[in-house]
Amino acid sequence: MDQAFDTHAVYRKLQDSDMPERQADAIVEVMSDTMGTLVTNEKLTAELDLRFGKAKEDFNSLTGSFIELKGDLIELKEGFRKVDKKFSDMNERFTKLEAKLETDIAKSQRLMIATILGSSLTIVAMQFAALLVFLRPLLGE
Repeated sequence: MDQAFDTHAVYRKLQDSDMPERQADAIVEVMSDTMGTLVTNEKLTAELDLRFGKAKEDFNSLTGSFIELKGDLIELKEGFRKVDKKFSDMNERFTKLEAKLETDIAKSQRLMIATILGSSLTIVAMQFAALLVFLRPLLGE
């Protein structure tokens, strides 16, 4: 709170101490001008409270933003963990599927070879039987 500066009281005291009127007027005027620019403890405290209060609000707001950002980063990290887990699961499933396909292909190849051999033997047996049918009359049987 500003303290009032009583220019009249100062002027009277200067004149009571036998100071000339013009000199007393000049001193009171200079003091009056100076008192307007003086910073009192109250003015300084109010200004600092205003400025630091704003800075504190800004800091608290920024801190809140960082806390939100940290939460978002934690969620993102958890999301990456889930995606990584899904990729690991998919990789495991593809590995099992690949092994099953290799087994199934090997079985199919063996079956195909057995079928071809069986068919070939059947054809050879049929040709041999046909040959015997044609050769029997020639052999006299």
